[in-house]
Amino acid sequence: MRVEWMYRASLRIYPADYRVRFGSEMRAAFADAERAARRCDGRAYLGLLASEAWSVIAGAGREWIVKLVADPVVRARVLPDCRLMRPVGVTRAEWAAGLDDGC
Repeated sequence: MRVEWMYRASLRIYPADYRVRFGSEMRAAFADAERAARRCDGRAYLGLLASEAWSVIAGAGREWIVKLVADPVVRARVLPDCRLMRPVGVTRAEWAAGLDDGC
């Protein structure tokens, strides 16, 4: 469990829009791989941890570079900020009034 917690914490270095879109899938894939590696020997488990640590660092670096350098139209992937999306059943006027609260 401690390793899964550390993996979740390490995902915080990704851009927020990427994390919202892909975070749950990444956590689920890591949990599956960790369970499989625990059934094998210790070398497989350590290999998984080393591989995932490198993947998170390299992947987050690439995503930040793409986010900061590329034009969203050119990279053809504009991920919405789900924290700013209007929930179902809330009118535009109610949503707009809530944005001015300063929270």
